[in-house]
Amino acid sequence: MSALLAKIMGKSRNETKNLIKAGGIYLGIERDQFDDPEDVVLFDRENHLIDGKLLLVRAGKQKYFLAEILD
Repeated sequence: MSALLAKIMGKSRNETKNLIKAGGIYLGIERDQFDDPEDVVLFDRENHLIDGKLLLVRAGKQKYFLAEILD
């Protein structure tokens, strides 16, 4: 998961892992938080994706990223 988030946010994998461990990453419109960079996160289209295809990632308090999930 950390490699995917690093790609989305344009950061190194190490920076991303540290941010995840600190609890600074939130996923989806439900703002689910996770703190283990090795976790596998399964996206529920209704709870995590906007219109079934857009993933909202929040890093910290003010940085937001949007990624399109392709089938």
